[in-house]
Amino acid sequence: MHARLFKPCDYRAMPWKNGGGTTTELAIEPEGATLETGFQWRLSMADVRADGPFSAFPDYERTLMLLKGNGLELDFNGNGRKRIEKAYEPIIFPGEWHAAGHLLDGPCRDFNVITHKGLTHKVCILRPEPRSVLPSAPTLLVFCAQGKVRVTPTGNVLGHHDLLRLDDPGVVEISSEAPETLVVAIAIAPEGTT
Repeated sequence: MHARLFKPCDYRAMPWKNGGGTTTELAIEPEGATLETGFQWRLSMADVRADGPFSAFPDYERTLMLLKGNGLELDFNGNGRKRIEKAYEPIIFPGEWHAAGHLLDGPCRDFNVITHKGLTHKVCILRPEPRSVLPSAPTLLVFCAQGKVRVTPTGNVLGHHDLLRLDDPGVVEISSEAPETLVVAIAIAPEGTT
């Protein structure tokens, strides 16, 4: 198992791909990849301050969920609409869909997972009180959205908005004594293996 801990001071702030807003990149694979060069997977948080188009990511699959704010409605330009009003309820859509966001009541922040074709990802929302076993995958990303959580067997303790990357992790368990603790676990694997 290989483990790497990311703190909020390690994250990168940057403009959206389409320039319409700002995003905070938590992690990207391969390390040092950019939106222009392409990537295998990427985790980010985006601040949505006004109505407008979302960036398109052809050949990628995207999961988006609300972290804070009153939410937004996504118009997928002929592929339906989706209201995102409750925090930590992920929605999945193809990255090539043209999506326009309409804020419901003020700015919001969302969480994004994007994987390139050939990979698949699964997002699990966990409240480890006292403990939870994480899904198995070649790459496992553990994001502490609220509270504080301990990861076994690595011994890492994650605080608010810390991220732990685990490669070839085996069985991983998280535990917390705080009822408000909430963890986003992202399992990434080659297509057809999960």
